[in-house]
Order: sequence, then structure tokens, then C-alpha cells
Amino acid sequence: MLVLRTGGQLSVRLAVGALEASLGQLDQQNLQLFQSWVPAGTSSYSVNDASGQVFVGHEQVREAGAQTVVVVPVASSTEDLGLLIVADTAAVLPEPSTVELLELLAALTATSLRTVRAVEELRRRASRDPLTGLGHAGAFRSAMDEAMHAADRAGLAVAVMDVDRFKSVNDDRGHQAGDEVLQALAKKLTDVLPEPDCVYRIGGDEFAAIFHVTEATDPDGFAQLLLEAARIDDGRSVSVGVAVVADAESTTDVVRRADQALYQAKRAGRNTYRVSRPPAAVGQ
Repeated sequence: MLVLRTGGQLSVRLAVGALEASLGQLDQQNLQLFQSWVPAGTSSYSVNDASGQVFVGHEQVREAGAQTVVVVPVASSTEDLGLLIVADTAAVLPEPSTVELLELLAALTATSLRTVRAVEELRRRASRDPLTGLGHAGAFRSAMDEAMHAADRAGLAVAVMDVDRFKSVNDDRGHQAGDEVLQALAKKLTDVLPEPDCVYRIGGDEFAAIFHVTEATDPDGFAQLLLEAARIDDGRSVSVGVAVVADAESTTDVVRRADQALYQAKRAGRNTYRVSRPPAAVGQ
């Protein structure tokens, strides 16, 4: 059985063999007890000793039929990652060489977990805008393509927005001030949106959000939410364009309609929004 720690909690990630059904259901208290057997990072085992230290409070393990239990920590030099637990229905005293092999397996598991985490972190950073921490244009395009090809894309919509008169910020106060405006806007958007990962910085001062139109979240209401969230302390505002996806429409087409709606909002005086509904719905 492989037990991993996530967010401070231990959970069974994999259990195989004759005892998997029973041991795979161990609760947090039982798993913490397993953890307490290996506080110094060394392995621990017990064989057919109901009164032994290992089985104190572990009637569930005994009732499951485990006569032999070996617990090996899965850890790096700086982090406790979890446990590798081997149980047997027979009372078999583990050979030292067997325990050593389990320790080697646990060490390899820890190395693999660290590698996976490093790769995931690199992938996350590669998909993020370094200034705001939001997804960048490539991540937005990938997310849109995925949403557009989903089995059910009913109500899918995209909003694009940019900061009104942003050029004057850079010209009058410098690019550092402009960066601070963009960072403040990104934080306000992620704080207010129900799904913070749905918002992206797709260029200069331009942002985008992917969402679904529902009874509780209509396109006008979503656009108004963005307008209100984007009011930065110095009175800076944004303009917003929203497009609701039509049947058989491509990602390029729907983003183009959202851009056109944004330009309409700009022409209407800025600090407002316009919504482009699916062509088939026009006039209904």
C-alpha cells in the first residue's frame, strides 16, 4: 500500500493484494499511527504480536487479517512524502535483505515523486505570465480549444478586456507604474472570479476569461462583475467584450467576436461592456 501526504493529510493512493479492500479503507487516524512508527525515518515491522507497539490501537489492521506489517517511510532529506506499507496474512519475519529492498523502493519512489513535482512546477511556470502569474496567451488558446472540443460546450463564453487609456500610464508614470496597474488588476480579477484559473493575460494590457453562461451567470452579469472588480485605486477602468459561443463556431471566430465587442465598448466611451450573442440567437 502506498500512502502519500498532500496538504498535511495522509491518504491511500494505491493498495493491491489480498488485503487491499481492508487496508485501503484505513482512516486518517490509522494512517497517522502508521506514521508514528517511523518518526526517525527508519523502517518498522511487527510479526504476529497483538500486544506489540506496532499494533496498539490497530484493531482494524488485525481484523483485516494482517499478521505481518512492514512500514517504510517515503521521504527526502527535507520532506516527509508518505509511507510504503507491506502487510501479509501470514506471520513471516522479514529478512533484512527484504526490508532493504523495500527501503530502496521507497527511496526510488521519493525520487520519482520529487521529479514529477519539479516537472509539474516547470510546466506551470511555462504556462504563466511572469508579471501577473496568470495564464499567458498560449495557455488561453489551449484552454479555449479544450473547452470548445468538450462533449458539452453549451453556454460557453469568452470575455476579453483591456485597461482604458493604459498607454498614458506608461507615458506619464513609467513602465513600472504600468506593471503595478496590471498586477493589481490581475489580483482583483482572481479575487472576485469563482474560478480564478479561468482568467488570463493575453497581451500588453489585455486580459481574457473563459466561463459558462448559466441562470446564475449570464453574460451581462459576468461582464458587469469584471467591470466592478477592475476598478483600480487610481480610478483606472477597463472595457469588456463578451462573446457567447455559437454551434460549430471555431475558437478563432468566437475570440474575434469578443474582440469586436470590446472595440464597440471602447467606441461607446470606455468603462463599459458589449455582448456578442450567438448569431443564431440574434433577433430572438
